[in-house]
Amino acid sequence: MQIATFHAGDTYMGMNILLVKEVHRPLLLSKVPGSPEQISGLVNLRGKIVTVLDLLSLLGNEPRKNTEGSRLLILKMNSELRSIHGDLVDVNLKTSDDIVALMIDRMDEVIEISNDEILPPPSNMSDSKRDVIEGVVKLEDKLVLMLDVKKVSETVIAAADDSSIII
Repeated sequence: MQIATFHAGDTYMGMNILLVKEVHRPLLLSKVPGSPEQISGLVNLRGKIVTVLDLLSLLGNEPRKNTEGSRLLILKMNSELRSIHGDLVDVNLKTSDDIVALMIDRMDEVIEISNDEILPPPSNMSDSKRDVIEGVVKLEDKLVLMLDVKKVSETVIAAADDSSIII
């Protein structure tokens, strides 16, 4: 499996590359009043409204500040995954029924790993991180926290429901 790696603050993360649609420079962000802190806002990407999620906030950290290297990691919608990959789509390869982007600090590289290289997250990891981390991959010189995009979507939807916000 190939994973796209990126940085969210000081955290080195990755996800299955099949979930990534594109990487984009940040666009003008429209805040959604009353939305949970995990939702940075909305952007207009070529006429499509995209919900932007604050990955740092999802990990239990302070909300992020945009920097020169910040990027929007645009995820494929579930319908795109089905149309591109058909029945080959693993049940764990799910994102959202809407267009969603993750605000990240910077992209890194695409690396090849095998499924058995993904180890369970450590038990001493905070609940907020464990909720959205699928596992950990040990590389030669660093660790990659594998993001569970399906759980990220579920977490944000639950937070929005608690805030009575429609996203």
